[in-house]
Amino acid sequence: MKSPCPELSYYGRRENFDFWFTPGCPVIPAAMEATLAGNADAQNLLKRDKKRLLFIGNGQNQTRFVVKINLLPRCKDRLRARRFAPQECQCHMRIAKSDIPVPALWGYFRQTRLGITLCNGLILEFLEGARNLGIGESLAAIPLLVALHEKGINHPDFMRNNIMLSPNDKGPILIDLELCSFVAPGDMRLPLMNLARFIEYNETPFEDPQNQSLIRQTYYALRSPAISLACFQELLAMLNTRHLTTRERVGLHVPADVLKKLHQACKP
Repeated sequence: MKSPCPELSYYGRRENFDFWFTPGCPVIPAAMEATLAGNADAQNLLKRDKKRLLFIGNGQNQTRFVVKINLLPRCKDRLRARRFAPQECQCHMRIAKSDIPVPALWGYFRQTRLGITLCNGLILEFLEGARNLGIGESLAAIPLLVALHEKGINHPDFMRNNIMLSPNDKGPILIDLELCSFVAPGDMRLPLMNLARFIEYNETPFEDPQNQSLIRQTYYALRSPAISLACFQELLAMLNTRHLTTRERVGLHVPADVLKKLHQACKP
């Protein structure tokens, strides 16, 4: 049975579900049972809508894990969105190898019937004691912004809800890697697009001193940025007036006027 990525090995089939796990996964039986049950009580529920279900499961020795299920309710979802979980597996493993902190990916599963994918999803490490980045903690996102720039990684939904703070050293951990894309390291579109998305959903106006401090400190944290601070600020202000679609963000499709100014401003 073909694996979505080399790090996962086929484990077996139960009730029309096929399972793949990493060799060191500590929760295999419990993860299979939780996936097959496909539900969660309110205490363990993380997200439920028409397209996704996320909940916490309990494994051996109180090791908890996250089950992330793409429900694929419509026929067109089953034809198009069946790639979501395999794509997230590949992105997740690639980003983990780049030393950017992410939760451990322990497993992948899919439910099929007559060759049609009915749902698929992932088994992920539960980050014990971690919490989402707070409104007043934007500066904690800077190490991730810099690392993504240096590694050539575009996270199209770079926002507070997709950044966790570990309980001990408060270091940031990146989550929700499904739609990440990859370009040449050092591409200036990366800090611009990722930071613009972060500020858009930061629940404070662009001109807020916290956002302006975040912009300046991110710029100074970048290694030899190809544009000046003034240009960096201006380009972000231009991006702040647009709401880009998911397709535009995934493809790093910068608006034409922003891209033109960026090319003109880059140092030779």
